[in-house]
Amino acid sequence: CAHALTGYLQSWTLDDLEAQVQGASTPVLAIVGEFDPGSTVAVMEQMVLPMFPDSRCELLTGVGHYAMREDPESLVLSVEGFIRSVVSPS
Repeated sequence: CAHALTGYLQSWTLDDLEAQVQGASTPVLAIVGEFDPGSTVAVMEQMVLPMFPDSRCELLTGVGHYAMREDPESLVLSVEGFIRSVVSPS
């Protein structure tokens, strides 16, 4: 388990994600929890969304970092809404 965590942290800090996704046209939804101190809307807007031209950020209220455990229904509704908007844009 410690080896996996070390690899994850090294990947997070050393891999050049921006270079890997350059030119990507895939729609991206960044979902952040209201009480997540690290993955905030501001962080997503500054660091993640600029890498993806077709992206947006959505705030889930009442949850922290683990929305899939804290409020799975809201998470699913958010993802479903995003998929619908991509498949059938209005």
